[in-house]
Parts: sequence; C-alpha cells; structure tokens
Amino acid sequence: MKHPNKKAPVGRHGAKRNASTHGDGRHRYCRKKGPDLEAIKQAIDPAAFFERELGVLNGCGPWRRARCCFHRPDRRPSLSVNVTSGAFRCFACGASGGDVIAFAMRLYEQTLPETIDRLGREWGVAR
Repeated sequence: MKHPNKKAPVGRHGAKRNASTHGDGRHRYCRKKGPDLEAIKQAIDPAAFFERELGVLNGCGPWRRARCCFHRPDRRPSLSVNVTSGAFRCFACGASGGDVIAFAMRLYEQTLPETIDRLGREWGVAR
C-alpha cells in the first residue's frame, strides 16, 4: 500500500531531476554563447586560411603542398592540404584532420571553444 503523503518519484530511475542541468537539458557548465561552429565553417575560406598560416602553397587543383608547421626542421613540403574542403595530412609526422577547425586547434594548441572564439574574431563572425 502506498503512503498517502509520499510523492511519486520524478525523472529517470526514480531520481529527482539532476541539479547540474538547466530545464532544457543543457549542462549548466556548458560553453557561453559565442560564434556558431557552422557559421565559422561557412565564413572561412580554406584556401585563404591555409595561405595565411602556411605561406606559399605549391601545386594546382584542390590538393596543395606546403612545409608542415607541426615539424619545421623539414625543408621539403610534406603537408598536403585540400583548399576546397580544408582536409590536411602530413606524410612526415602523420598530422591529419578533416577541416580547418581541426587544423587550427592543432596549430594554436587550444581547445575547441577557444579555437572557435579565436577564429570568430579573426574572420569577423558575430557572436
């Protein structure tokens, strides 16, 4: 028999709603409102970004080569970058990734939120 004053459990597994989340399910320690990741990806031109960060890009077509910025002592261009999609791969040190954001995170040695804020400021994406 149920106790007449006992309330039914709230939430999953009979526990109360977790105090570490907002009412909409976001974690309360989530990143503050900043530039949107998709807006930054749309704003950044991969060709201009790689030319600014790496200098001269050798080759033609979508795949270009440059000196790898992750291991500078090498004199030959071993970093291949795709100027249309932003993908990159170094055949000497093995650095690789799928877009400009991953390249910037590795280059600046920052976390994703820090990189998004930095690229948002540099490429003029409003908050």
